[in-house]
Amino acid sequence: METRLALVIVVDGLRAAALGTYGNTISPTPQLDLLASRSLVCEWLIADEPGLAGFYRGVWNGSHVLQANSEAIADALPRKLQQAGVRSWLLTDDPGLAERGGTEGFAEVKQILTPPAQSAAELEQTHFAEFFSQAIDHIIPWQKDVAEHAGMGMLWIHLQGLCGPWDAPLAMRAAFVDEEDLAPPSFAEPPISGQRVEDPDLLWSFRTAYAAQLEILDTCLGAFLAEWEQLAGCSNRLTTLIGSQGFSLGEHLVVGCDPELLYGEQLQLPWFIATSGSLQPPGRGQGFAIPADLGATLTDWFGVSAKAPPSLGRSVLPLFSESPIPERQLAITRSPSGELSVRTSAWLLKLPPAGAPCQLFAKPDDRWEVNDIASRCPEIIEELTALTQAALESGTAGNFSLEQDLGERLNAPH
Repeated sequence: METRLALVIVVDGLRAAALGTYGNTISPTPQLDLLASRSLVCEWLIADEPGLAGFYRGVWNGSHVLQANSEAIADALPRKLQQAGVRSWLLTDDPGLAERGGTEGFAEVKQILTPPAQSAAELEQTHFAEFFSQAIDHIIPWQKDVAEHAGMGMLWIHLQGLCGPWDAPLAMRAAFVDEEDLAPPSFAEPPISGQRVEDPDLLWSFRTAYAAQLEILDTCLGAFLAEWEQLAGCSNRLTTLIGSQGFSLGEHLVVGCDPELLYGEQLQLPWFIATSGSLQPPGRGQGFAIPADLGATLTDWFGVSAKAPPSLGRSVLPLFSESPIPERQLAITRSPSGELSVRTSAWLLKLPPAGAPCQLFAKPDDRWEVNDIASRCPEIIEELTALTQAALESGTAGNFSLEQDLGERLNAPH
């Protein structure tokens, strides 16, 4: 059997808008942009349930939050791959995920300890640098383990990422500060749970600290990927990087990860997929993707047939061979409290629980959802609400789908 490998890197708190590939011009991310340049870039990966638990339910269970019994779908992705002979290891600094990984079908789970949150003196002393140094040390043992079995292996790396300690050296933060600005912030604890922040100086300090952490991530990840490509040495190799939840930096006066804040900074996640060999990246995928698509792509990569109940996700690998797949025109997200976000290429509709007013934003022009035009477009709200209600009913009935053809009125940018 031919050797076939996959490297999956999941970074918590990595918002799409932070990367140059998605339009950021303030904080350079040259290594991530280099990976994107030789990858399929999914333009619109939208979380269907914000938060880490919702992300892994989608990726590993192949489900959507609106599906009936979405948590009960059997055979999580790692176990499904294990049954097909794929040898999978999990490397993570998240204690909860490490504990879960031991029951989900990973052959090995390696937890990398997170140090106390304090500023490092040098980049090499940061948590990201230490994490990726240890990750490099695990590549060869993982490869040997894979070779001793079926020759197919998956290395799954999950970082707390921007939700972990903000330990960038103060000198790196100072690089984002002009002479007339305040001194760079010195705190090292990230604002993980969303907190309301109205003070512009405090907002600026959070953005500066986030940018410095992102610079360290970019540098360390670039070094790790260079080692990975040198050590892996397999002609059939897939590398994918994805964010597991967004991060607000004051766009709606909130900083951190808030699963109730159904705006773009929380919902849009970065996703790159690169392959070695003859498969060429097709550029950017413009339709909507959901986390379940990652799981479907990995099962397709390893040639694992889906078993009942089938995954709601769909593989994007056909795009590498220029085989067209229908673009998904609709994305729906539900918060823990039951609020809904309905996204098409032309609109974003926020539907709160009964009794509260809805909000409507025109896309793609209103990038940060600033101008609520609900009062001006009642007919659009009516159509999107009816579409959402139909989706909710189909989820309850067990035939949930996001494959609707919306037509020009709901799908064409205005």
